[in-house]
Amino acid sequence: SQQMASADSICSNIEEGYGRESSREYRQYLIIARGSARETQGRYLRFARWLGADNVAPKVALCEEIIRIVTATIRTLSRR
Repeated sequence: SQQMASADSICSNIEEGYGRESSREYRQYLIIARGSARETQGRYLRFARWLGADNVAPKVALCEEIIRIVTATIRTLSRR
């Protein structure tokens, strides 16, 4: 259940931040979303022993892609 919550937190924070009035607030929510993505990724890596590396690898890769996209957006907002 904690894994589901951390994964859901990624989307929730992006959505909530997008609805905010300022780029500064949106950026802060993206930072939180990135932390949740890293938490989710870390959990998958720790669970690989039980879930199997073949099952975990695409999930870890997806988390990495999300982290890259969110990080790029944070950098863009920081320049404004």
